[in-house]
Amino acid sequence: MDRLVLYTILIQLLPFAAFTVLILTGRKLKFGPYLSIGAMTLALVLSIMIMIKFAAGELAPIDVSYEWFTIPGYDPISIGFLIDPLSILMLVIVTAVSLATQVYSIGYLKGEARLNWFYAAMSLFTFSMLAFVAANNFIQMLIAWELVGLCSYFLIGFWFTRDYVPPAASKAMVVTRIADFPMILGVMILFYYVGSFAYAPSFEIVATLPSGTITLIAILLFIGAIGKSAQFPLHTWLPDAMAGPSPVSALIHAATMVAAGVYLVARVFPIFELSTVAMATVAIIGAFTAFFAATIGMATLDIKRIVAYSTMSQLGYMMAALGVGSITASMFHLTTHAFFKAMLFLAAGAVIHALHTQNIFDMGGVRRRMKLSFIAFVIGALALAGVPPMSGFWSKDMILAQAWDKQEYLVFGLGLFTVFITAFYIFRLLFVTFTGKMSEIVEKHGHESPPVMWGPFMVLAAVTILIGIAGIPIGSWAGLGHWMGEFLAASGGNIVHESNIVVIMSVSAALIGILLSYLIYYAKVFDLMKLKSLDFLRQGAQNSWYIDEIYDHTFVQPTFSLSKASLTADQRGVDWAVNGVARLVMGSGMRIRVIQTGYMQNYATAMFIALALMVLVLGFAGVSS
Repeated sequence: MDRLVLYTILIQLLPFAAFTVLILTGRKLKFGPYLSIGAMTLALVLSIMIMIKFAAGELAPIDVSYEWFTIPGYDPISIGFLIDPLSILMLVIVTAVSLATQVYSIGYLKGEARLNWFYAAMSLFTFSMLAFVAANNFIQMLIAWELVGLCSYFLIGFWFTRDYVPPAASKAMVVTRIADFPMILGVMILFYYVGSFAYAPSFEIVATLPSGTITLIAILLFIGAIGKSAQFPLHTWLPDAMAGPSPVSALIHAATMVAAGVYLVARVFPIFELSTVAMATVAIIGAFTAFFAATIGMATLDIKRIVAYSTMSQLGYMMAALGVGSITASMFHLTTHAFFKAMLFLAAGAVIHALHTQNIFDMGGVRRRMKLSFIAFVIGALALAGVPPMSGFWSKDMILAQAWDKQEYLVFGLGLFTVFITAFYIFRLLFVTFTGKMSEIVEKHGHESPPVMWGPFMVLAAVTILIGIAGIPIGSWAGLGHWMGEFLAASGGNIVHESNIVVIMSVSAALIGILLSYLIYYAKVFDLMKLKSLDFLRQGAQNSWYIDEIYDHTFVQPTFSLSKASLTADQRGVDWAVNGVARLVMGSGMRIRVIQTGYMQNYATAMFIALALMVLVLGFAGVSS
C-alpha cells in the first residue's frame, strides 16, 4: 500500500477509533476527552505533513480504489481515496479546527455528565467529514455526507433536556434531508448515464451528454449543497443550530457541515463548468445569500446568531466564487474563514459562558473583564469585515476580483454591498458588547475564561494574523492567494490577479461600514431606533424576513392539516370498519355462547329440534316441487 494512502486512512481511522473506544466504555473512561484530543492531534500532524510534502513537490495526486461489490452490467462499486491538493487542504482545515474546539470544550463543558458522549460524537463527526473529503466516488461521498448530517443532529441536540433544543436538532436534520433527496436523484441519473459512481469516469463521460442533462444533474447536486451549506432558501436550520454548545457551533460553522456543500461543488466542478445555467445559478444564489444573510445580521440581537448569519453570508461568497469560475478563490476564503470564524464562535462562547446571556444589549463593557476575548473579537471582526492585512481581506477580495474580471457585475455589486453591511453589523456587535458602560450582568458575572478555553481561540487569532501577513505580496513572494492558486492547480485551481480598483472599492466599503457602526453604537452620534421609517425593515430583519413563517403557512401547517385529516379518516373510516366487524363478531359470540350449557340433554334436545325443523323444511320443499 502506498504510504500516502496509508497516512490518509490513518487520518480517518484515528477519530473513528476514538469514537469506538468512547462508545464502548461509556462514562467509565475517565480520560475520554484526552483520548479524542490525542487522536485528533495525530491526525492534524499527519495532515500537515502530507500538505508540506505536496507543496514541496515530493508527492503527486493519487486516485486509488478497492473493489467493494459488483452490479451486473456496471463497473464495480469501490471504496477509494482521491488524495489531491483540494482534499489535502480540507484534511488540514477539518483536523485543525476540530482539535481547537475539542480542547476548548474541556473548559466549556466542565462538569457535564455526558462529556464522553459529546467527545464520541465530535470524533464521529470529524471522521465523517474526513471520509467525505477523501472519497473518490459518489457512493462513499453520500454515506459520509449522511453521517455528517446524523452527527450534527447528535451534537446540536446535546442539551436535549432543554425544550428549545430537540426542535432545533430535528429542524437541521429535516431541512438538510429535504435537500439531500434531489442530490441523490442527481447521483442516480449520473450513474444511469455513466455506469459508474467513481468521480474520474463520471467527469469524463458527462461531457458527452446533452447540455440539458448536464444542467439537470448539476442543479440537483447543487440543491444538496444548498441545504448543507445553508444557502437561500434552505438556510433556515442554521440559526436554530445555535441551540447546541458553542464548540459545536464553531465546528459546524467553520470546517465541517456547512463547508461540505462548498467542497461538493468544488469537487464535482468539472460537471458544473459544462453548464452555463448551472454556473449562473450557483453564482446568483451564492451572491444573494451573502447579501440576504448580512441584512439579517444587522438587526439580530443574539451574539451567536449574529456570528451564525455571518457564516451563512460568507458561505454565499464561497458559492459565488465557484459560480464565477474560481475554485481557488472559493477554497481560499473557506480556509481563512474556517480559522477566524471558529475563533469568533469560541470567543462568543467564552462571553456566553461567563455572562449566561446571549443578548448583546444585555452586555456592555465586556472588554474590561475579558480582555483576551475582546482582542480575539477585534481580530475576527477585522478579518470578517475584510480589512487589510487580515486574512479575510485577501480571500474576500479575490472573490470580488474574480467576479469583476469575469464581468459578473451583479455578483460583484451584491458582494461589494455585502462588504459594507458585514463590516457594519460585526462592529455593531463589537461596540455594543465590548465597549461602553459596563452592564450589571458584566459587573456581576464578567470574568475571563480559563486558559483551556482562551488558548484555542487565541491560537486561531494568531493563525488569522499569520495568514493575513502571508497574503501580502513582497518582492518575489506573490502572496498566499497566488500560492493557493498554484497549490490547487492540480485540482482545477486558477491564479486570480488582484485589481487595484476592486481593492479600493472593497476596503472603502468596509471602512465606511465600520465608521457608520462607530458613529451609531460607540460615539452614539444618532439613534437608529428613533427613525420610525426603519421599523418595518428592522422588524423584518429581526424576524429573518419571515421565511420560517412563510414556510410554516405554506408547507408545515398544510402538512399538519392533511395529517389530521388522514388521522380522522383512519380513525372514523378504516378503524370504524375494522372495529365494527370485530364488534359484530364479538356481539354474535356473546349471544350464541348462552346456548353452550355443558348439559348433554340440552344438546340432544337442540339436535332433535333442529332435525325436526330440517324434516319440515324438506317436506314442504318436496311438496312445493
